[in-house]
Amino acid sequence: WLVLILCIIGISFVLVASIRYRAIKLDPLSLWLIQNLAVTDLCHGVFHVLPSVITTTAGYRWVLGTFLCYALFIIRYVFIDSNSFLINAMVINKLYRCLSPLSPHPTKRHKVAVSVIAVLGSNIYTISTIE
Repeated sequence: WLVLILCIIGISFVLVASIRYRAIKLDPLSLWLIQNLAVTDLCHGVFHVLPSVITTTAGYRWVLGTFLCYALFIIRYVFIDSNSFLINAMVINKLYRCLSPLSPHPTKRHKVAVSVIAVLGSNIYTISTIE
């Protein structure tokens, strides 16, 4: 239960600080990526950590029903894909910002390259994690 509570509280702090108080000072794309990463982490906590806590509390028996068993199995991979995509996009964005610090806006070619590399990187990571 402690992991779930800390997950929800920590991610809520990030979202409140970045949306309401504008406490995180970054470029708009990086801020957008961090906020979306926080939302996917929150969903991961609800759809992965919460059922795991319930299963552990129930004596390592699945008590949430057959439909939720299959649905949560599929939903978990959606959040793994989105997490890895957002992390790859954030790393590529930061790399672009370091390589060309004086150019304020990326060109269309750079946007397409970032998107393609992030999608390929996240798909490679997801394929490598499937058992």
